[in-house]
Amino acid sequence: MELHESLYALGLRLGREVFDDPDSFRGALDDFLDEDSATTGDINLLVDAVRLGAFSSMTSMIGSGAQVTAAVEEAGKRLARDRGSADVAGAQWACAVLGFAIGKVSDAEVRRYRTQHATPLPPSLPLPPTQFPGQQAPPGVPPTQRPGVPTSGGQPTAAGPPPPAQPLYGQQGSGGVPPAHVNVPQHSSWPPAQPVRKRKTWPILVAVVAVLAIIGGGAFAVIALQGDDDEGGGGNGGGKPEVTDLPVDLESVTDRYSPLAGDIGAGLDECEGVEASDGATEQLECGFADGTLALATYETPEDLEASRTANTGTDAGTRYGLTDAGAIYGVNNGSAVSEADVASIYWDSNEGKQSGKFTASSDTVTIDQLVEALHATEPVVAWPTEPVDEGMLELAGEFVDVDKCDRIDTIQAGELEESICSVDGGITVFMGVFETQKAFKEYRRNALQQGADDGYPLRNWNFDGNTREGAAAEYLNTSGDAVRYWDKPECRCYMEASLTGSDDLQKLEDWWVNA
Repeated sequence: MELHESLYALGLRLGREVFDDPDSFRGALDDFLDEDSATTGDINLLVDAVRLGAFSSMTSMIGSGAQVTAAVEEAGKRLARDRGSADVAGAQWACAVLGFAIGKVSDAEVRRYRTQHATPLPPSLPLPPTQFPGQQAPPGVPPTQRPGVPTSGGQPTAAGPPPPAQPLYGQQGSGGVPPAHVNVPQHSSWPPAQPVRKRKTWPILVAVVAVLAIIGGGAFAVIALQGDDDEGGGGNGGGKPEVTDLPVDLESVTDRYSPLAGDIGAGLDECEGVEASDGATEQLECGFADGTLALATYETPEDLEASRTANTGTDAGTRYGLTDAGAIYGVNNGSAVSEADVASIYWDSNEGKQSGKFTASSDTVTIDQLVEALHATEPVVAWPTEPVDEGMLELAGEFVDVDKCDRIDTIQAGELEESICSVDGGITVFMGVFETQKAFKEYRRNALQQGADDGYPLRNWNFDGNTREGAAAEYLNTSGDAVRYWDKPECRCYMEASLTGSDDLQKLEDWWVNA
């Protein structure tokens, strides 16, 4: 979705009065736009168009019967003059974008000004088209559908309405647990390949073949001699063994993997060597009552990091921890939001360049059983049981007793951690931290959309009356429970309080203010 289309969707969600106040407009842009949707300069330009009166002047002119193009150009000139800028084209583009957002300016008009505002392309590359199909709405009448978006064939297709808001925590009426969220461009070669000049190659080929025959014969002799040396040697030519030749009795394995766990052999039946993958000097597979434990030792820290990347993630239904000693990651197949077939726990050791992974033998083995097996080994990293993100703890400390918050499996894809907190008065508080700003903003948009659907406008929250902390929303979920959401972009974290079995939004408001 392009910037002017995003602003049109913003107006539909929050009401077009959001464009009337520069501070609210700036807050809405921060809340709804992804980081790569617009530059800081473009956002400042759009906000100035509202703050300096160019936007209201343009709408007044159009409302009085002026031609749209003339109104945009005049308002843009005024904006550039008031900003003390020579970029008249950029100012006119900003006015056109805002005009499109309220249904007064056509898609083609916006793109024309955008082309004038954009940085020129190198002369060796084709310029983009300056006009696209688009129908201007009559003054005062909003478009009946979102603007057409050209397909690869050049024909516009009508884009659908904004996606429906996804349900948040506490929308199934069963202890506040939400439902599951099921959550490469083509490049042409440039410059074009040049034709290859042909030349006579037969004399060269004959010479090359002769040399290769001599070299090949010598190489074959060397390989044959190495093969004779390897027979009975138990190796693969002096490189790392494909299957470990080290002892695999539990006492030896426990001693070898002491950097990973104090007693790795606890509860194991036996271990056997398996073929080592790239980057590993040894891999073992061990059996225990509820599944298997895979152990590996790596050649370099980079190889360990590659293993960590391959065995961790931010899927829903997971739990992740990272310390100076190493990382730990568990997948729960027993939650409503997890898509895993069986439960598993991976952990590793930076010092030992080693990793272990418990995998359940069937879907009837729970994550708790694997945690019990993990604890028995005395791992170098502990299973996460409490919130640890510093930004989340700082935010949470203003509202709840963090000692009464417990880590749980993530419920949203993209989360690094999720916790639930006990609060007096029947209030349940969830809180989470997202890995990226994009994932954080996507969840925020869903929350604010639900508040808007219930008639509650976009809100900011703060305590000193000046500093904007983040966005807030309140609404009734699909079970009729009162919910209050608030967040803090700096830590990519949010909190959400709900009253199970009650629609008393005022009670939540009073608790929130006095927490």
